[in-house]
Amino acid sequence: MNHCFKISIAPVLLATLLTACGRNETQTVSAASVVNSDALEVTAEQMKSLRTASATIQTIPSTEEATGKVAFNEDAITPVYSPYTGRVVELLAKPGDSIAKGARLLIIDSPEVVDAENNLLSGRAALG
Repeated sequence: MNHCFKISIAPVLLATLLTACGRNETQTVSAASVVNSDALEVTAEQMKSLRTASATIQTIPSTEEATGKVAFNEDAITPVYSPYTGRVVELLAKPGDSIAKGARLLIIDSPEVVDAENNLLSGRAALG
């Protein structure tokens, strides 16, 4: 999932001033120094420890981790069975393709079909 966050510079500056860039001394900002919600007055000493940048809208990628099992929705799939056993030689349809009734989905190399074809050819040869 991607989330867009609008970053405002005033809260970032205020947080930086209040934490004093990791110093042990405590600094407070008086209510008089905050003119409005969009502006903040800083002293020259405080300005030395600040870095400013323009606020931008950025896309921040989010990765979610979870444990579980991936499975098919049994209610949304249609099982397809072949009347013959064998090895699939070629897939003619891909997942997500629209399929018309009677369309070929795959090619199977089936020993049953080979045996049936051989019997047919033997029978035709015997009839002459």
